[in-house]
Amino acid sequence: MTEDKVPTYQEWLKERQIATNENRARATAYHDQSAQDGKWLWTWIRDSFLEINRVFNALEWAENYRLEDNAKIIQATKENYVKIEKVLKTLLGLEYSATEKDIEERAKILGNMVEGIVDKAKRIEEDEQKLKDKVLEKE
Repeated sequence: MTEDKVPTYQEWLKERQIATNENRARATAYHDQSAQDGKWLWTWIRDSFLEINRVFNALEWAENYRLEDNAKIIQATKENYVKIEKVLKTLLGLEYSATEKDIEERAKILGNMVEGIVDKAKRIEEDEQKLKDKVLEKE
């Protein structure tokens, strides 16, 4: 690995696993060649590297689970987007093959129509209120 390139998390993890495995192998060799009274130290060092390697394995598994969950979330999001798009096209009275421009144009038309209906409803409500006020004034 070059000095200027920053390794990815997976690359860094693999490098650490390889290094700890090499160190554990060295410690095992020293353990096998050492005198009886020095074996305890090499046993401890070898076991320490074994535990460190297990930690790196656990980190790798955790990363794999995280990536798998992210992929599931992305897949679910894509599926929901497709469903929402189909519902939107259906509500706008468009074919499933309609483009985004078609959707925008139809949405503008529908928006103008809804605004017209709302304005008309407000005018009717105002007219009714005026009639009620006139009726109340005569009484």
